[in-house]
Amino acid sequence: MELDKKYRNYLMPLLQPNNTISLLKAVLNFSIFFFTILVGIVAYQDYFWYVPLLWIPLILVIFKSFLFLHDTGHYNMFSARIMNEIVGRTSGLITTFPYGLWQYVHNYHHKTFANLDERDFNPEIWIMTVEEYRNASEGKKLFYRFVRSKFARFALIPLINFLLTRIPSKRGSIQSNTSILMSDAAYIIIGYFILHYDLGMEVLWTLGAPWFIAYSVVAMVFYMQHQYEEVKWYRKEKWSLLEASIHGASFMDFGPFLNSISENVRYHHVHHYNCAIPSVNLPKVHQDIFESHHIKPVHFKTFYKCLNLKLWDEKKNKMVPIPKQ
Repeated sequence: MELDKKYRNYLMPLLQPNNTISLLKAVLNFSIFFFTILVGIVAYQDYFWYVPLLWIPLILVIFKSFLFLHDTGHYNMFSARIMNEIVGRTSGLITTFPYGLWQYVHNYHHKTFANLDERDFNPEIWIMTVEEYRNASEGKKLFYRFVRSKFARFALIPLINFLLTRIPSKRGSIQSNTSILMSDAAYIIIGYFILHYDLGMEVLWTLGAPWFIAYSVVAMVFYMQHQYEEVKWYRKEKWSLLEASIHGASFMDFGPFLNSISENVRYHHVHHYNCAIPSVNLPKVHQDIFESHHIKPVHFKTFYKCLNLKLWDEKKNKMVPIPKQ
């Protein structure tokens, strides 16, 4: 019996968000963000070297804002669409990733993840097969190695994403491009007031490093959701939602602290099976449905090792490093 048919009735009550808890989380997160920035601006002149103490809470709230952006993009954080839109767009401004663009790109990702024949416009990091890499030009190989390098992943991804998400795309939808333009307009207005009141250095010193670090952590998390040692990729004729969710999306273990603050993003395999499940209910669905599949956790400490796995080997059916020249 297909899993979706067998558990359809079981899942229905678990698709309802807890609006009260979600609202409290959002209000607390946004309040900490704006209050901490205000404290940093006020403290800049007389307590310059104490401002970095504010970076820790800012990193956490920016990280959480990415998670809110993700959940509201699926409309699973609140029952009301308008509440998802408000929290999602606010989170988009904080993270600098336009809400409508995130929805467009991420929803496409859900349709195509772990599918080798759907990589022409795939939000996951660029991945080639061993055969494709072997037949590529030297220039393309060099560019691929750079894109998949540790330096690019740690240092460049935040800046590249920031720049690319400011520019409307021909491949984007009306909604995603409108979201980009609205976001850009908001930043122009915010930037005007920052410059008008001569607060540029204060805001940069308070917010710059936390934003970059939080973005890098998010990039690591998103990378490990589909780029790890046991991951499987399928050709279109063999792809199924169930198999791709179990074997093409990770069940992560960040350690006790990150597990407790990451809105259950570690249950990414469950999320891909049904993205309407609110994050608070993902552990229960994993325990009741997916635990019997004995999915091996992917530990966050293996991130550096996962960065070496850059090609999909269709003969060995696994991720492998780029062969040495």
